[in-house]
Amino acid sequence: MKKEQYIKEVLLSLKVSRKIKRRIKEDLSARIDEALDDDPFFDIVSNMGAPKELASEFMENFEKLGEVHFGYIKPYEYTSKATLFGIPLLHINTSGSSSDSRVAKGIVALGDISIGVVSAGGVSIGVLSAGGVSLGAIAIGGVAIGGAAIGGVAIGAIAVGGVAISIVKGFGAIMLLLK
Repeated sequence: MKKEQYIKEVLLSLKVSRKIKRRIKEDLSARIDEALDDDPFFDIVSNMGAPKELASEFMENFEKLGEVHFGYIKPYEYTSKATLFGIPLLHINTSGSSSDSRVAKGIVALGDISIGVVSAGGVSIGVLSAGGVSLGAIAIGGVAIGGAAIGGVAIGAIAVGGVAISIVKGFGAIMLLLK
Protein backbone atom coordinates (compact mmCIF):
# COMPACT_ATOMS: atom_id res chain seq x y z
CA MET A 1 0.00 0.00 0.00
CA LYS A 2 1.31 3.45 -0.90
CA LYS A 3 2.00 6.01 1.80
CA GLU A 4 -0.66 8.49 0.63
CA GLN A 5 -3.39 5.83 0.49
CA TYR A 6 -2.42 4.49 3.93
CA ILE A 7 -2.52 7.94 5.53
CA LYS A 8 -5.83 8.75 3.82
CA GLU A 9 -7.45 5.56 5.18
CA VAL A 10 -6.16 6.28 8.71
CA LEU A 11 -7.55 9.84 8.61
CA LEU A 12 -10.96 8.72 7.31
CA SER A 13 -11.40 6.50 10.39
CA LEU A 14 -10.63 9.29 12.88
CA LYS A 15 -13.31 11.36 14.61
CA VAL A 16 -11.22 14.37 15.57
CA SER A 17 -10.85 18.00 14.54
CA ARG A 18 -9.19 19.02 11.29
CA LYS A 19 -6.31 20.49 13.28
CA ILE A 20 -5.57 17.14 14.93
CA LYS A 21 -5.95 15.29 11.61
CA ARG A 22 -3.47 17.68 9.99
CA ARG A 23 -0.96 17.02 12.78
CA ILE A 24 -1.41 13.25 12.52
CA LYS A 25 -1.00 13.43 8.73
CA GLU A 26 2.28 15.35 9.08
CA ASP A 27 3.60 13.02 11.80
CA LEU A 28 2.64 9.84 9.92
CA SER A 29 4.15 11.15 6.69
CA ALA A 30 7.43 12.01 8.44
CA ARG A 31 7.52 8.66 10.26
CA ILE A 32 6.91 6.67 7.05
CA ASP A 33 9.47 8.74 5.07
CA GLU A 34 12.07 8.13 7.79
CA ALA A 35 11.37 4.38 7.76
CA LEU A 36 11.60 4.27 3.94
CA ASP A 37 14.95 6.12 4.07
CA ASP A 38 16.30 3.46 6.46
CA ASP A 39 14.77 0.52 4.58
CA PRO A 40 13.63 0.96 0.96
CA PHE A 41 11.60 -2.28 1.27
CA PHE A 42 9.68 -1.03 4.32
CA ASP A 43 6.11 -2.40 4.25
CA ILE A 44 3.80 0.12 5.90
CA VAL A 45 0.93 -2.24 6.75
CA SER A 46 3.07 -5.04 8.19
CA ASN A 47 5.11 -2.61 10.30
CA MET A 48 2.43 -0.13 11.37
CA GLY A 49 -0.72 -2.26 11.19
CA ALA A 50 -3.86 -1.90 9.13
CA PRO A 51 -5.05 1.72 8.75
CA LYS A 52 -8.24 1.12 10.77
CA GLU A 53 -6.24 -0.53 13.58
CA LEU A 54 -3.88 2.45 13.79
CA ALA A 55 -6.83 4.86 13.73
CA SER A 56 -8.47 2.86 16.53
CA GLU A 57 -5.30 3.17 18.63
CA PHE A 58 -5.28 6.94 18.05
CA MET A 59 -8.95 7.19 19.09
CA GLU A 60 -8.32 5.17 22.28
CA ASN A 61 -5.52 7.57 23.20
CA PHE A 62 -7.70 10.62 22.51
CA GLU A 63 -10.47 9.18 24.69
CA LYS A 64 -8.01 8.57 27.55
CA LEU A 65 -6.88 12.18 27.27
CA GLY A 66 -10.51 13.38 27.30
CA GLU A 67 -10.19 15.06 23.93
CA VAL A 68 -13.40 16.44 22.43
CA HIS A 69 -13.93 14.87 19.05
CA PHE A 70 -15.36 16.63 16.02
CA GLY A 71 -18.56 14.83 15.03
CA TYR A 72 -18.52 12.72 18.17
CA ILE A 73 -20.34 13.31 21.44
CA LYS A 74 -18.96 11.65 24.53
CA PRO A 75 -21.53 9.72 26.59
CA TYR A 76 -22.98 11.94 29.30
CA GLU A 77 -25.42 11.50 32.15
CA TYR A 78 -26.73 13.93 34.74
CA THR A 79 -29.51 13.32 37.23
CA SER A 80 -30.63 16.15 39.50
CA LYS A 81 -30.75 15.47 43.22
CA ALA A 82 -34.15 17.20 43.44
CA THR A 83 -37.07 14.88 42.79
CA LEU A 84 -40.85 15.02 42.53
CA PHE A 85 -42.67 11.81 43.54
CA GLY A 86 -39.31 10.00 43.33
CA ILE A 87 -38.72 11.15 39.76
CA PRO A 88 -35.71 13.42 39.12
CA LEU A 89 -36.60 16.98 38.11
CA LEU A 90 -33.93 16.80 35.39
CA HIS A 91 -32.36 13.75 33.75
CA ILE A 92 -29.93 14.03 30.82
CA ASN A 93 -28.62 10.81 29.33
CA THR A 94 -26.81 10.58 25.98
CA SER A 95 -24.83 7.69 24.58
CA GLY A 96 -22.59 9.46 22.09
CA SER A 97 -23.28 6.78 19.48
CA SER A 98 -26.29 5.39 17.73
CA SER A 99 -25.35 1.82 18.67
CA ASP A 100 -25.85 2.32 22.42
CA SER A 101 -28.99 4.40 22.99
CA ARG A 102 -29.76 5.41 26.57
CA VAL A 103 -33.04 6.37 28.22
CA ALA A 104 -33.56 9.61 30.14
CA LYS A 105 -36.49 9.60 32.59
CA GLY A 106 -37.42 12.72 34.53
CA ILE A 107 -39.85 15.61 34.85
CA VAL A 108 -37.58 17.24 32.26
CA ALA A 109 -35.85 14.52 30.21
CA LEU A 110 -33.20 15.02 27.52
CA GLY A 111 -31.52 12.14 25.73
CA ASP A 112 -31.40 9.59 22.95
CA ILE A 113 -34.68 8.20 24.23
CA SER A 114 -36.48 10.53 26.65
CA ILE A 115 -39.56 10.08 28.80
CA GLY A 116 -40.84 12.99 30.88
CA VAL A 117 -43.39 15.75 31.31
CA VAL A 118 -41.15 17.94 29.15
CA SER A 119 -39.11 15.70 26.89
CA ALA A 120 -36.61 16.14 24.06
CA GLY A 121 -34.56 13.54 22.24
CA GLY A 122 -34.23 11.21 19.29
CA VAL A 123 -37.34 9.37 20.48
CA SER A 124 -39.35 11.52 22.87
CA ILE A 125 -42.44 10.80 24.99
CA GLY A 126 -44.03 13.47 27.19
CA VAL A 127 -46.77 16.01 27.70
CA LEU A 128 -44.63 18.51 25.78
CA SER A 129 -42.43 16.44 23.49
CA ALA A 130 -39.87 17.35 20.82
CA GLY A 131 -37.69 14.93 18.87
CA GLY A 132 -37.06 12.88 15.77
CA VAL A 133 -40.03 10.71 16.73
CA SER A 134 -42.25 12.52 19.21
CA LEU A 135 -45.31 11.36 21.15
CA GLY A 136 -47.19 13.70 23.47
CA ALA A 137 -50.12 16.02 24.19
CA ILE A 138 -48.12 18.61 22.25
CA ALA A 139 -45.66 16.85 19.93
CA ILE A 140 -43.10 18.46 17.64
CA GLY A 141 -40.76 16.39 15.49
CA GLY A 142 -39.92 14.60 12.29
CA VAL A 143 -42.75 12.22 13.08
CA ALA A 144 -45.11 13.77 15.64
CA ILE A 145 -48.06 11.99 17.21
CA GLY A 146 -50.22 13.76 19.77
CA GLY A 147 -53.17 15.96 20.63
CA ALA A 148 -51.52 18.80 18.77
CA ALA A 149 -48.84 17.50 16.40
CA ILE A 150 -46.40 19.51 14.30
CA GLY A 151 -43.89 17.72 12.11
CA GLY A 152 -42.84 16.26 8.79
CA VAL A 153 -45.48 13.61 9.41
CA ALA A 154 -48.03 14.83 11.95
CA ILE A 155 -50.82 12.69 13.39
CA GLY A 156 -53.17 14.18 15.96
CA ALA A 157 -56.44 15.89 16.83
CA ILE A 158 -54.83 18.99 15.35
CA ALA A 159 -52.01 18.24 12.92
CA VAL A 160 -49.69 20.49 10.95
CA GLY A 161 -47.03 19.04 8.69
CA GLY A 162 -45.86 17.86 5.31
CA VAL A 163 -48.20 14.91 5.78
CA ALA A 164 -50.96 15.74 8.27
CA ILE A 165 -53.50 13.23 9.56
CA SER A 166 -56.08 14.84 11.81
CA ILE A 167 -59.39 14.26 13.57
CA VAL A 168 -60.32 17.94 14.09
CA LYS A 169 -58.17 20.26 11.96
CA GLY A 170 -55.13 19.68 9.79
CA PHE A 171 -52.79 21.66 7.58
CA GLY A 172 -50.26 20.08 5.26
CA ALA A 173 -49.07 19.37 1.75
CA ILE A 174 -50.86 16.03 2.04
CA MET A 175 -53.77 16.21 4.46
CA LEU A 176 -56.19 13.55 5.63
CA LEU A 177 -59.09 14.57 7.86
CA LEU A 178 -60.63 11.66 9.79
CA LYS A 179 -64.21 12.19 10.98
